[in-house]
Amino acid sequence: MTEDSSDICRTPQYPNLPILLEQVGSKGFAQLRAAGMNGMYLTDQALHQTALLVSALLITRL
Repeated sequence: MTEDSSDICRTPQYPNLPILLEQVGSKGFAQLRAAGMNGMYLTDQALHQTALLVSALLITRL
């Protein structure tokens, strides 16, 4: 079984983030693993913060 280039960063923790980053043109950021930085972790945290913001905005509108 050959490994697809989009599967390089796919892990059980971040199964779909590489696909999302590739679609928005940030494939290099997904592969970032230098100087203590991890692109997948940073993307995951940013998506969580965005989801919290959206949910807070929805709650305040109700």
